[in-house]
Amino acid sequence: MTTMPKKRRMIVFVVSNQKGGVGKTTTAVHKTFDFARKTVIDYDTGEERDARVACISSEIQRNGIKTLEKNFGLANVNASVFYSPDEFEIVVNGPVTVYAGGPFMADIDRNQGRHFKDQIDRISPYFDYCVIDTPPSAGVLQVAPLTAADYVLCPLELEDFSMEGVVDMLKTILGIKQRYNPGLNFLGILPCRVLNTSLRQKKALESLLTRYPQYVFAAADAPKMSVRQAIPEALSEGVPVWDLKKSSAREAADEMLHIMALLDQKMGV
Repeated sequence: MTTMPKKRRMIVFVVSNQKGGVGKTTTAVHKTFDFARKTVIDYDTGEERDARVACISSEIQRNGIKTLEKNFGLANVNASVFYSPDEFEIVVNGPVTVYAGGPFMADIDRNQGRHFKDQIDRISPYFDYCVIDTPPSAGVLQVAPLTAADYVLCPLELEDFSMEGVVDMLKTILGIKQRYNPGLNFLGILPCRVLNTSLRQKKALESLLTRYPQYVFAAADAPKMSVRQAIPEALSEGVPVWDLKKSSAREAADEMLHIMALLDQKMGV
């Protein structure tokens, strides 16, 4: 068991949307890699050290988290421990410690969700950052992480079936902020899986900026995550897109790094 250091509170970043296939896990995985590149000042020694990141997947399907598993392995316990009152051994697996979900997450009920924040507080002294990927549903596996989050980002595909859920997602996030977590900061809606040649998506983005300008992530900087083959290729190889050794990955890497930098700016990292 790792000796518990004295340090600042862990920053908890949640990626959430009630629709699937919108770029949520891609965003979470890349932000995990990005946090792991950082250095922090150790409270005890006053010296720089590599950041320690916890990544929690509340997903029932584990496909997205496999990229991180290839690099860092898995924690000695799975993500269900965050929905239990029982203490568990906290082991730091190098730069990133991955708490994977799985089919067993489907059995977690609403009452168990009340333990999530307490368990996040328990692991906080061991890590500098925590990234939480939530499933595409409005149930406990999405709501509980939001009660423990400092920041939440909502990736969104600019298609009708995804746009329809914007109001519901905003209601969920703002409702949790009002009732359970006043410290929750909504970073906004991030357009993802953008087809740059699609007039339909261009109109959808214009509509989004017209109807919800205050809720679009860094609207003045116009960040977006385009549909690019380099992203799934990178994740398949177990690396972030900026580490994919192909010239065709350059534009995707530039876009992703721009998003990561803007997130850091908004979070004061």
